[in-house]
Amino acid sequence: MLTYIPDHCPTLLGPGPDGLGEYHPAALDLAAGADLLIHDAFLLAGEVPAEASFGHAAAEYAVGLGARAGARRVALAHHKPDRTDADLDQLAARFAADAPGLPDVIVGAEGEILDL
Repeated sequence: MLTYIPDHCPTLLGPGPDGLGEYHPAALDLAAGADLLIHDAFLLAGEVPAEASFGHAAAEYAVGLGARAGARRVALAHHKPDRTDADLDQLAARFAADAPGLPDVIVGAEGEILDL
């Protein structure tokens, strides 16, 4: 099963347990057991206080949602335009290092093809 959750402004419902936004029951239901969750990751956690009101989610929120919903893989998509390839590689490496208890994390790239 594939789940796609674009800009849904998780902070609109409050800060949630980790300050990145609420893990809304509807989003959790939609992502429950997904083979692949493709999620907006425009922000990083440190950018949420200043920019979350624009409707975007943090990469850390997307991975947290995937973990809570039991998704097998999370593809981080819709990156901030000024993020470089090196920035995105660093983001991918960070999640690979945090792997215990988290779904597999993929940092989506233009033209990438994923097998389901």
